[in-house]
Amino acid sequence: MKTTRNTINGPKAPLHLLLVPTGLILAFLLLVLASGCDGGAPAGVDVGVKSDKGSAGKDRGPGKKDGAGKKKDRGQPRKDKGQPGKDKGQPKKDKAPPPPDKNMIKKDKPAPKKDKFMPKPDKAWPKPDLPCKDPGVSLTGGVRVWPTNLALGGKATVTYPGWAKLGKASNLYIHYGFNHWTLDMGGGAKNKVLPMGKAPGGGFTVTLPLPQGGKLLDMVFYTSSGGSKTWDNNNKNDWHRSVADPMLGPYLTLRDNLVSASKDRNPAHSVTVNFRSDRPCLGRVRYGLTAGALTKTVAETGGARADHHLHIPGTLAANTKYFYRVGCVDPGAACKVEARSGVRTFRTAPANATSFKVAVLADPQDNGLAGDKWDQVAAALSKPPHSDARLVLIAGDLAGDDKPIRWWTFFHHGRELLATRPLLPVVGNHDTPTYGSHPDTTSFQALFPLAGSSGTSAYWALRYGAAVFIGLNSETAQHWVSKSDWKPGGKQYTWLTGALNKLPAAATWRFAAWHIPPYNAGTRHANQNQSTRPVTDLFTGKVDWVFGGHEHMYQRFK
Repeated sequence: MKTTRNTINGPKAPLHLLLVPTGLILAFLLLVLASGCDGGAPAGVDVGVKSDKGSAGKDRGPGKKDGAGKKKDRGQPRKDKGQPGKDKGQPKKDKAPPPPDKNMIKKDKPAPKKDKFMPKPDKAWPKPDLPCKDPGVSLTGGVRVWPTNLALGGKATVTYPGWAKLGKASNLYIHYGFNHWTLDMGGGAKNKVLPMGKAPGGGFTVTLPLPQGGKLLDMVFYTSSGGSKTWDNNNKNDWHRSVADPMLGPYLTLRDNLVSASKDRNPAHSVTVNFRSDRPCLGRVRYGLTAGALTKTVAETGGARADHHLHIPGTLAANTKYFYRVGCVDPGAACKVEARSGVRTFRTAPANATSFKVAVLADPQDNGLAGDKWDQVAAALSKPPHSDARLVLIAGDLAGDDKPIRWWTFFHHGRELLATRPLLPVVGNHDTPTYGSHPDTTSFQALFPLAGSSGTSAYWALRYGAAVFIGLNSETAQHWVSKSDWKPGGKQYTWLTGALNKLPAAATWRFAAWHIPPYNAGTRHANQNQSTRPVTDLFTGKVDWVFGGHEHMYQRFK
């Protein structure tokens, strides 16, 4: 839908749209905000299947040990304190002392052998608090996975504690797979079983090979007796341990900045780096101008958590490429070894951006099925000619549904794209607890810290150079409890009215996005037609374009 707006700020830069037949349910667009472009449309996307290669910048460790662990040299002979029985009054004879007794000499101890599984040095990361062996990562119920930094193609040692549910059994088996039990481990098998051996001190242990495509290790355990099995599946949650990168992410977002124009919220000088870890920990992001000099740090304080939103405030230079990686430290561990991601990059906005690209799409809704195209679209956007898109706007239904496996699939298939370009997300019905529209946006807001002028991440306004983007939550318009939210007097309607009145004159392009379109030419959701129509009356003369999704077809209104 396009609304009519008078040119109140003089001639505007031309807008170029590229419609790309990607096979995604709703084709995505590339918006070019340009003051001097030649008007030529880029070539179509060459859609390629996403590779399962490991992330760049893989590195297994936090740095060299503190202190080098050297002991004082004790190899010198003890001093001769004088021969017994001599008259102390006699002068000492000037002669060489007798050779030292070999039994009295303590030889230099050789330097301790380095554990081959200890992390490799990395100048960009701090040293551990003490020289110590990598303790691995402790998950729920005392299950431990070692080493801390797992590598694609490497190995993982899993220990099940003796005090746990099955710890006293005579035998124990690990039933394991990868990528939320979806990775083909050979011959179509999505899981394998291995017997575990007795661990020193009690419990069981086993070492597993990690395949190149296995970004998430999934585990449950069972004991077998008399032909029957007794399972421990972590209260139906299974155990999960991320490999080479966090469970989700890293991914980039920006903060609502329509009201506050401070550098802390200006995309030319700030960005938020996000990730979800496989257990509560303290997150940190290291960044710098080269991959080998990540000298700046933003670190969490307080209690451990699983969702990490590390905001780099207004200290970044405009239109500059930065390298970064995220890390996670268990605050209660005696030996603090950082679990770290690979190195990625981001680029800040130009100081006065008047020419840039934005990738716009809707309904990735990836359920991991053969016909889903989100992985291919994300891969295509990550390489030329579209890798210069500055932002990615998704108009709802990011996940197949509001479940951990679907959110993991969305972030896994879009990992490299979302790690390098800020995401502007909009709530869709599949991003809420039911397939139908629902006002509960708990999962969405936990993942995307966009809150600002609205007081919620479910709807927001962002200025990026010469453009303003407004994201709205259309799911409240469909639910009987919250449908008044979109009508005069409703909370979201009132906020939107105020936001539109604050649009800066320098913002020559204004866009709005929500999931359920105000008009609908399709039949799948005909009963929802015009449910979001009331707010469009506010757009006359103020908004240029509205983007939506939901119907899984291309439709355009003017």
